[in-house]
Amino acid sequence: MRSRYSAYALKNVAYIMKTTHPLSPHYQANPAAWEAQLKIFCDTTRFEKLSVLSNQKGATPDEGYVTYRATMFQGTRDISSTERSLFRRLQGRWLYVEGK
Repeated sequence: MRSRYSAYALKNVAYIMKTTHPLSPHYQANPAAWEAQLKIFCDTTRFEKLSVLSNQKGATPDEGYVTYRATMFQGTRDISSTERSLFRRLQGRWLYVEGK
């Protein structure tokens, strides 16, 4: 989770895409459109802080959850959020699936 938050803050869109699970609702089949969308979000967002609140094992050894609080702003608007993210291991790599 920390590496993905850092990638957003550093505008490393390629890393965000590479660490998104293909079954994620955020995954897009058109990489150019997805990249453009992520770039706009990164360019218009100020990433202030990440606090990892907890982590839990999932139903299988290849599944886990991270609950975090991300402090972010778009202009003066606070868009901070708290999320419980699901990660799944695929071919030895932990990938983001979705958050609630």
